[in-house]
Amino acid sequence: MPTEKISELTSGNPAASGDLLPIDRSGANYSVTATSVAALASATGSVLSASVTLTASQVNNLKGTPIQIVAAPGSGNYISVLNSVWNFTRSASFTGASTSYCVGFSTTIYQVNVYHTFITSATSQVATCYGSLLNNGAIEGTPIPVSSAANQPLKIFNRGAADTTGVAGSTVTVTVYYTVVAIS
Repeated sequence: MPTEKISELTSGNPAASGDLLPIDRSGANYSVTATSVAALASATGSVLSASVTLTASQVNNLKGTPIQIVAAPGSGNYISVLNSVWNFTRSASFTGASTSYCVGFSTTIYQVNVYHTFITSATSQVATCYGSLLNNGAIEGTPIPVSSAANQPLKIFNRGAADTTGVAGSTVTVTVYYTVVAIS
């Protein structure tokens, strides 16, 4: 360890998953990764959140290019989505195909949809989606195979027939509230 005081060190924020943090455990020095600290914090059952603002270009391409909003939680862990909030800030409406925006692990395991009318409106809109991730749109509580749920990142994507078209300036901010649960 350097001989500098912590307050004298150059800031390393934001933390990266591979960063090593020094710890003292029973009088012996060890290091832990930022990832293991984050997993420990989330393992307490705390409600966590993640937010991303999508540009018009990103929204227009969600069918082929999903956007990751929460990193994979680590082996033996599952992201349990509580709800998501979608905020459309309009400069002009999106147009095009019938779309279905979701958060989930894949196009078959996802949370309740936000439909295309959300972003084709003439005004800015906000929508809150509640509920568990669903397996192929089944009713809530339908099991998801552990192999499809364990250590999966959470993504934003379009389950609709095709992508939309939109003009620069309109954005969609998605905020997801979730917990990380140990599964086997």
